[in-house]
Amino acid sequence: MYAESTVIYADVLFAINFSMDFICLFITGRLLNRREKSLMLLCASAAGALYGFLPYCVTLNPILSLVANLISAGILCFIAFGIQSPKPFALTTVTFIVTSALLGGMVTALYNLAGDYHNSTYREISAPSFALICILSAFIALAYG
Repeated sequence: MYAESTVIYADVLFAINFSMDFICLFITGRLLNRREKSLMLLCASAAGALYGFLPYCVTLNPILSLVANLISAGILCFIAFGIQSPKPFALTTVTFIVTSALLGGMVTALYNLAGDYHNSTYREISAPSFALICILSAFIALAYG
């Protein structure tokens, strides 16, 4: 018999990471009243999306992975918001990390709650659940964007 394997589509992984990084950087900028240029925000999001491929290319021990993630967050903030003195840079990076953790957790929770599980196997998100998530996301973006 064939062994089960997980298929990861590079374009989907890139799109998800890009959009999440963009949203988190945008929220970070708004929370801290940082002036970001749209092009630099797009560049930082693309860099973050490319960094998302690293775990599939290189296996790092947990400590090195944590260090790489922290450095990556700093690089993304540097690309998006430019040169800052150490204290504002640290605040920007920490805010980005916290925003990423919170948004990532909320999206994962919504996705898991809206999906269909059977015998611990995820099937797919139903169309009405997906539509509801999209509508709620649009209202939140309009209210706080």
